Amino acid sequence: MERFHVRTLLAAALVALGWACGSDGGGGIVDPGDDDDPAVATVQISAPAGQIVPGQTKQLTVTLRDAAGTELTGRTVAYSSSSESIARVSETGLVTAVAPGQATITATSETRTATITVVVREGALIGLAGGTLTALGGAVQLVVPAGALTSETAITFDPGGTLPNDPSQVVGSRVAIGPATLAFAVPARLTIPYNPSQGPSGVDETALRLHRLQGPSLLSLGGTVDAAGNVVTADVAQLGSFAVARAPATEPCADPEFRQFDFWVGQWNVTSPGGLPVPSDITLEPGGCAVFENFANGAGRSINIFNPSDGMWHQTFYFSNGQRVVLIGELIGNEMIMESPNPPGPPGSFNRWTWTPLPDDRVRQLQEQSTDGGLTVGGFDGTYAPR
Repeated sequence: MERFHVRTLLAAALVALGWACGSDGGGGIVDPGDDDDPAVATVQISAPAGQIVPGQTKQLTVTLRDAAGTELTGRTVAYSSSSESIARVSETGLVTAVAPGQATITATSETRTATITVVVREGALIGLAGGTLTALGGAVQLVVPAGALTSETAITFDPGGTLPNDPSQVVGSRVAIGPATLAFAVPARLTIPYNPSQGPSGVDETALRLHRLQGPSLLSLGGTVDAAGNVVTADVAQLGSFAVARAPATEPCADPEFRQFDFWVGQWNVTSPGGLPVPSDITLEPGGCAVFENFANGAGRSINIFNPSDGMWHQTFYFSNGQRVVLIGELIGNEMIMESPNPPGPPGSFNRWTWTPLPDDRVRQLQEQSTDGGLTVGGFDGTYAPR
């Protein structure tokens, strides 16, 4: 009994020694703590979906797992933000948006970390009482009346540039306001600025109105234009993408000068030497105040306006890549001749387009262009044939 007791005590001592050293190799005694308290192997961090605007909060969720993929609980997680001037984060993972911008939130547990990017959008939280939002340097204003919303909503603003190549718009006036699906119970009042030099050539500022993108087209919302302040204001029932653009004429244009370009109106196939036919639809606005071009199913679009104030025709053409070309000219004989007022290149350069009606109901469109002061001339020579 005495020998057995000694051996038992010795074995117990060795077991105790093995736990203290944490030995886990070579068939030694394994530390039971490796199983009962495994290390954090991965950190996963996520945030609720949706936009976040200054003053709004989002609760982060962090999931910790061991090397076997088992979720761990009761561990300490530390949070930090790469820019507290944009987004702060509390010790519990609550993110508070401070100002528009982007910040990286890091969650750390033991030796493992994970990050998530928080993008704070320009905008504000608006509740049932409504409010006035100003954005994009104070240039855009949205007045939401009381009762327009049924719950507190984060409204966001993003500058655009241009809507799809609609030649009636003012370049740079686009603004996207979200959520785009939000409809107001009571219309809100939206004011957007514009640069008159970037509008369709030949269009008087009094013809500009607020428009909303609806499908591939612009829907005029009406409103009023302040030509002195270069802003347009209108009521909006739903958010989305907006821009300042020429509104369709409300009165017909009966003067004979407005009919000078009617010979170009029609449905055509356009061919050039060595090229395949390309469709081009030239339509007359109801009332006859503008001629519209849709070249190659949207590859290029133009609006053509006769301006009585200068007695000239103005074309504003947009390529699908956003490039904008302005031409100004007049009917000389039976030919419409327009030129770029600011052609690229040194003095003597030019960009001239001539439309000539042909005896067989076709129309010739000739471009003559020089970007080297007139030393060399290239361009496009196409024929519009009825299709």
